[in-house]
Amino acid sequence: ERDAIAALRNVAANVQKTLPEMINSELAYSFFGEKWLPGMTQLMNVIALLAPLVLLRRNWLWPLLVYLTVAVTLVMTAVPRYYVMVLPIMMLSWVLLTVVVAQNVPPKWAELTLILGILAVVCPNFARCCKVIGEQRGWNRSAEEGPKWKYVLDMSEAVRTLVPPGEKVIAPGATIMSYTSGREVVMQKDIIPTNKSPVHWPTHLAALNIHYAVFPSNLYGKGEREIRELMDRGVIVPTERVAKVGDMVLAKVDIKVPPGTQDWRKTPVATTRMTAKTTAGGATRPSTTQIARKKKHVAATKHVAAERKARTHAKAEKLKRQKSQEAAKRAAAKKRRARHAAAATMKATTAPAATQPSTRPSASLGIPITDAQRALSSRDSPRDLEGQLRPRSLGVPRDDID
Repeated sequence: ERDAIAALRNVAANVQKTLPEMINSELAYSFFGEKWLPGMTQLMNVIALLAPLVLLRRNWLWPLLVYLTVAVTLVMTAVPRYYVMVLPIMMLSWVLLTVVVAQNVPPKWAELTLILGILAVVCPNFARCCKVIGEQRGWNRSAEEGPKWKYVLDMSEAVRTLVPPGEKVIAPGATIMSYTSGREVVMQKDIIPTNKSPVHWPTHLAALNIHYAVFPSNLYGKGEREIRELMDRGVIVPTERVAKVGDMVLAKVDIKVPPGTQDWRKTPVATTRMTAKTTAGGATRPSTTQIARKKKHVAATKHVAAERKARTHAKAEKLKRQKSQEAAKRAAAKKRRARHAAAATMKATTAPAATQPSTRPSASLGIPITDAQRALSSRDSPRDLEGQLRPRSLGVPRDDID
């Protein structure tokens, strides 16, 4: 009810904005499946809107349902899927209109008119079905873009790898990315409150603690145009580039809440926006060659620094080993000096006992000491010794003694 009341307050502005969108493209995508040539699309959409008038004579509620639906979409928003509920009535009215036209042309052109009227609806829808099937099988009109949703799936892998669990990510194709990445990927209806005025949306987003988003803003279609506006008006602001997949850029974001009661919708659109070729601040990123050259230079600088560090470490280790060897030599020399000093001290204490032998056997050994042994132990000359040994009291001649 709040959304309806807010839309009714701005009926004129909403209709002025939505009517051209519906006539130029949205109704054509819903009813015919494709757009026609410029000018032809508007004409065919007007005919499709007037066709239900042929049902007035049969049941006036049928065309009333169609026009009420169209009126609601004009006041709210024109999205192709909103017309699906009245699409069978519009298709029936188109066929009846074709029959009425065939009845009013010359008979020879009646069958051709009927066939052309039916093919005008069948052919573009059949082409649209073939296109959707081809996109689901990997075909796309632009060979450079690759299969549809390919970037979404690749970005899902980046989100799964780089975004921590529990973090919220704003991204296009949120349901697919959320399923394949295992992270909480949100879309417009998950973060934009329908019961609050747009002025309070930044405060609400800040309370959700959203730190990641996928850029640029033009990835968000008309069903998520509010997210695009929040990015363009400087509410969802990228702060750091995290990953790039094709045209998608995963970045860390900051939610800027306007001060006071300032309306963020009146903020001018940012002139610099984050894309695959710009930084978070909007500056142009260097080319691939420049990035490769910079990476090579950084790698070479790191290599030189690593070699310098290795040489410094090796020199420090060598100096450490030299100091350790010198300390070991000093310790060994100190031990040798201590050993020599101990040996010299022991020699000095034991030398007198070794150089002064006993001149007289100990009497305690029980060995009798004769006069000859006493004489030998003395330092007298041989003559004196001879005189001492001569038995004087016996009076024996010297010749007999000899």
